[in-house]
Amino acid sequence: MAENKKDISGVIENIAFATDKLQSTYPIGKIAIIIELSHQKFIEAQFDLDMYSESTDQFKIDISDVEVIFIKENTLKPQEEVKQEPPKKNFFKKLSSVLFSKKSS
Repeated sequence: MAENKKDISGVIENIAFATDKLQSTYPIGKIAIIIELSHQKFIEAQFDLDMYSESTDQFKIDISDVEVIFIKENTLKPQEEVKQEPPKKNFFKKLSSVLFSKKSS
């Protein structure tokens, strides 16, 4: 049992080290870390952190104002690529005609 506590404190220590490094690299802004685990490792992490719930696919802990989010594998679905249209060629022509056109009085 003591060995288990030692292992989880080492895990939390490593996560805390990572959050500290991220905060010093990006001091302004909100930081969140997502850790995707296999089903078995996810359940183990829940038990280790006293956060077990049979009905959840994710849980989070806060370490020094950094959200560390644990999710089961395949929880995140790949998003479709967003296709950007290239700017219209006539954009500058239209802009110049609006800016430099004579206003009728």
